[in-house]
Amino acid sequence: MPQKLRWGVVGTAKIADQLVRAWDLSNTNELVAIASRERATGRAWAEKNHAEQVFDSYEKMLASNIIDAVYIPLPNGLHKEWTVKAAQQGKHVLCEKPLADNAGQVEEIIAARDANRVTIMEAFMYRFHPKTLKLKQLLDEGKVGDMKIIRATFTFFLSEPRNIRMNASLAGGALMDVGCYPVNISRLVAGTEPIAVYARAVWGEAAETVSHADPFIHTLTADDAHQIGVDHTMSAVMEFPNHVLAVVDWSFTAASHQWIGVSGTKGHIGVTAPFRMGEEDQIILYDHDGKHEDVVVQGANEYQKMVDHFADAVMNHKAVSYTLENSLGQARTLDALYRSARCGERVML
Repeated sequence: MPQKLRWGVVGTAKIADQLVRAWDLSNTNELVAIASRERATGRAWAEKNHAEQVFDSYEKMLASNIIDAVYIPLPNGLHKEWTVKAAQQGKHVLCEKPLADNAGQVEEIIAARDANRVTIMEAFMYRFHPKTLKLKQLLDEGKVGDMKIIRATFTFFLSEPRNIRMNASLAGGALMDVGCYPVNISRLVAGTEPIAVYARAVWGEAAETVSHADPFIHTLTADDAHQIGVDHTMSAVMEFPNHVLAVVDWSFTAASHQWIGVSGTKGHIGVTAPFRMGEEDQIILYDHDGKHEDVVVQGANEYQKMVDHFADAVMNHKAVSYTLENSLGQARTLDALYRSARCGERVML
């Protein structure tokens, strides 16, 4: 394998701009190709971002030997399909979150990884920022004592009703787009999987025709939920072992806000903007023994940290830190949240 991991991008979604900058900053990664079904769009993207090769189909790029790995920033509902197809062509895959529509699809991706001996990772970039690593370190060191309550939120106002995030057929909805972050970081800081969830949601118009008394609601999967309208806002309680509760919420209809706070028997730790950190120095808020302390963490580009970690894993035959098995736990939790929000009842995992 070359000294740098050679990347192709599947589609020209705007989020890919973050990866382009990360590859530019990296010594172990390089952008080589773009695939777009609109050739003119692909050429313009390649010229802007200095990609050497433009493909007019995803399949052609996946079959090419000029790339080692692909980044998939397609709409949510296409993630599983193209992740599996890339793996079948022997390409390593970094896929935008959510990795798939539901847990069953993640299991298909795991099977494709194992059958084709490739590396696949869901792109939760915030996990690689020094601020997240420091937060986890402080909690593991027992700085708050016995953990009791986690509070996490991610909201922003989506002003475009035709935005693809609102497309039910492509696995849209607030939970899949932004809610996955509070869910994910709650699982991270708790250090284990939830044992039960209870959720309530505000849904799009298509969902209003569905009665909570309908017996099929109790066996809803994420796929089912997407067929009857996307969620605009959701709030939930996640129950973890040892009586730890996470109170989480997310929305497309509230002003921009991000937060993670963890309270324990000895103190409290809080982080503002935990999912969009950046390269400036960061502060973790730490309250203990009646005192307040600002823990300063050096900034970094979390996307660069992520792609460097991925390249190291691929080129040195190591496991990624955020495994597909972890993604499976994430997907099972999202499925359970959808079921609970629909039936209005607590759902066990």
